[in-house]
Amino acid sequence: MVKRKIRCFFCNKLASQEPSKNELFVAQKVSVGKRHGCICSNCVNLLYEKHIESLSLTDTLKNKLLSIVNERPNKTPTVPPSDLLDELPSSFQCLKYSISSFYNVLTEKVFGQNEALRKVIYTIYHNQMCNFLESYGLSSPSREHALIIGPTGCGKTFLATTVLDAMKIPYAKSDATAITSAGYVGDNVENILNRLYIAAGKNLAKAQNGVIVIDEIDKKARTSDRERDINGLSVQQELLKILEPSTVWINHGNVHFDTSNLTVIMCGAFVGLDDIIARRLNQRQIGFSSSNPIPNTSLLSYVEPKDIVSYGFIEEFVGRIPTPIILEPLSRTAILDIIYSQLNAQNTLFSIKGFSLSVDEMVLNKIVDRVLLHNTGARDVAKELSALLYNAKYNLLESHPNGGICEIDENGNTSISFYLNKSSSTNQIWFEGPEYLIDEDEV
Repeated sequence: MVKRKIRCFFCNKLASQEPSKNELFVAQKVSVGKRHGCICSNCVNLLYEKHIESLSLTDTLKNKLLSIVNERPNKTPTVPPSDLLDELPSSFQCLKYSISSFYNVLTEKVFGQNEALRKVIYTIYHNQMCNFLESYGLSSPSREHALIIGPTGCGKTFLATTVLDAMKIPYAKSDATAITSAGYVGDNVENILNRLYIAAGKNLAKAQNGVIVIDEIDKKARTSDRERDINGLSVQQELLKILEPSTVWINHGNVHFDTSNLTVIMCGAFVGLDDIIARRLNQRQIGFSSSNPIPNTSLLSYVEPKDIVSYGFIEEFVGRIPTPIILEPLSRTAILDIIYSQLNAQNTLFSIKGFSLSVDEMVLNKIVDRVLLHNTGARDVAKELSALLYNAKYNLLESHPNGGICEIDENGNTSISFYLNKSSSTNQIWFEGPEYLIDEDEV
C-alpha cells in the first residue's frame, strides 16, 4: 500500500510519517484552519536550536509546534557510560566476556577448525554488540549472517551450536530439507521463529536478539528454471523474511516478531561447488595441463558470491551473506582429539560406578584409520567407540558393587577386574580369568 506523504509547513518538502531507522521521531501532522501539513524531522531540529516564540507564527500554529518540540526526545542519544557492560541485561550477558575467552574455552571442544571457530565467535559476538548498542538508541554497524561450508562430518552444525551454548544465546535449529514454501505441509519460517521464541522462555526481546541455525541449506539450491520451484527457489524467497528486516506473526498470530536483530547461521556441504570454482578459475582438478594448478583442498577458499549463484541460489539470497566460512576436512590429529574427548565423557560414566577406563592408543589409531577411509569425518567416531566399549559398558551395568578397572588392549579385547574390598586399608582386586589377588598399589 502506498504511503501518503504531506508537505512540511516550513521547508515545503514531502515528509513521511514513518521514520527511517536513523530518525528519532516521526513527522508530526499539523492542521491550521483548512491547511493540512506537518513538521518534518529536519525542521524540528532547527526549531529545537532556536526559540520558537521568536518566530512570526499564528498562536494556533505556535502552540501546536511548541507541544511537538516539548515532546521531542534529546537530539543526541545518551551515550552509555564506560562501565555499563558491568550491568548488562539478561539478553546480552555474553558481552561480559571477551572474544578470546570464548575462543580459548571452545578450542577444547571444537577440534581442527580454529580459524572457522574464531570467525563464528566473532560474527555472533559482533551482532550481539550491535543489538546492545541499538537498545540504547545508538547507531551501529549492519549485522552479518554466516554461511558455513565444509565436507560432511567436519562439524559445521556442531561448531555453531557449541558456540551458542557457550555464549548462552537462545537459538532455534532447523533442517533445510524439511522447510517448504508458504501453503505447503512442512516446516516454515513461522515455525522456526516460534521455536526460537519458546527457546528464549517466551521472552520476545530475548528471542528477537537470538540466532537461527539452518542445516543442509545447500539442499535448497534451485532445481529447475521453472518460476514455481517449491523446494528450491520458493524456499529461498521465504527465508528472506529472516535474512532481512521484516515482521512475522508467530504463536498462532498472537506475537509480532521483528527479525531486524536476528543472526542467521546456515550450514551446508555444497557438494560440487569446488567444480564450479575450478571452472571459473580455468583450472583442472585432474591432470597437469595448468601452469599453476590450485590444490583441490583449497579450492573452496576461492569461493565468490557468483559461484553460489551458479550453484543454484538467487542473487537476493546470496547478497545477504558475507564471505562464507570454510571448514577443512578433519585431520588425523583432530579425529584423535575428538576420540579422546568422547572417551573422557564415557569415563565419567565409568567413574560414577567406581571403575577406571584404560584404552590402548593403538586401537584408537585403528579407529582413526577407518574413519579416514570412510571419509565421513566425525560421524563415524561415536559409532566406532560404541562398538569398542560395548562389552566394557555391559559389564559396567552388571558391575561388582565395589567397582574395579576396565582395560581394552590393542586388539580391542576387553578385560574387567573388580575390587574385592574397597573399604580396607590395602585394596585388593580380582582379575577375570586367572583368579589371584593383587594389591591395588601394584596396578
